[in-house]
Amino acid sequence: MDNVTESPQPVKSTKTDAPEQRMSIATLHHEASLSEIAERSMLDRLESMENAPLIFRRRAELIESLYITALRRTRPEDWVLFRSPSGAVTGLLCASGADLVAEVYGIVVLDIRPRDDQSMFRPERIDYKSGAYALRGSCDCFSRVNGRMVQGLEFARRSDEDFTGRGVDADEKIETRKAEKVGALDTDLRASVLTGLRTKSVRVLCGMTRVPTADLERAWNGQQKALDDCRKGHGFGTSTDRGAQRVAEEGVGERAIKLGDEILRRVNGDVEAARGLLKDITASPSRPKKGGGVTKEFPGFTSVSQFTKEWQVSNAETALASHPVFGDAAREPGGEG
Repeated sequence: MDNVTESPQPVKSTKTDAPEQRMSIATLHHEASLSEIAERSMLDRLESMENAPLIFRRRAELIESLYITALRRTRPEDWVLFRSPSGAVTGLLCASGADLVAEVYGIVVLDIRPRDDQSMFRPERIDYKSGAYALRGSCDCFSRVNGRMVQGLEFARRSDEDFTGRGVDADEKIETRKAEKVGALDTDLRASVLTGLRTKSVRVLCGMTRVPTADLERAWNGQQKALDDCRKGHGFGTSTDRGAQRVAEEGVGERAIKLGDEILRRVNGDVEAARGLLKDITASPSRPKKGGGVTKEFPGFTSVSQFTKEWQVSNAETALASHPVFGDAAREPGGEG
């Protein structure tokens, strides 16, 4: 009996012993082993290449050269500049510039979808409670030059976006007046989705989602191209302000900036007080016209970027000098300021 051993007790099955879970664990181990083998194989190959550092350095140099060459082909009108709250300025590549960059990188856009039974592009429609809607499409894309690829890239455009300057009125007629437009022209919206897919593909594949202005300046060095000629977006005032800057008389912008700095100095750096003072010195009440009627009351500017005429700046400078609280007399020794 001393040589007799007890039979081992059967092990009770647990939840982790279920066939599907055992298969899952085995699969995970298998995939981990494959990853480890692949990583070790790649490292072994790199270690065996005496010129590996040189190859990688040369590749990085070629990619940087490609990036600068592509930027150099673009023009100021191909970019919209945005200023962040911290003051950093970056450029967003537009469709016109994306076409130029795509040629350098060898961008290919494939399988634009969805399509109808006749293989025509029919973007998905997404309706909103406001009555507006969006059209959305997707595609695959890759670069023949840098080897990058993206699958399932999406782009959508809303019907209430003002992206072409025209739309449709309540009778579905083409309309360009903003007050009369009720939505986008469907063909424009659909074409815009296609353009958006192409442009977004270039931005993503070429690392140009947001381009620092320093890169643009470096690429444009020696060319007759300047950041001042780029279009301006968020961070550069309202759309009304930006429109005023484009039609302002020569030299008005510089004088307006100096006026704004002087206003800010007189209110001791208080931005809200400066805005209020600017409105005070540029506002004008309604007045009788010589031929009858009255002029419309003007509430005043809220930004110095709204000045477009030299006489506007001159009148504001005079009004500031004679202002009862912040004027020249009030700031003289013995004055009120």
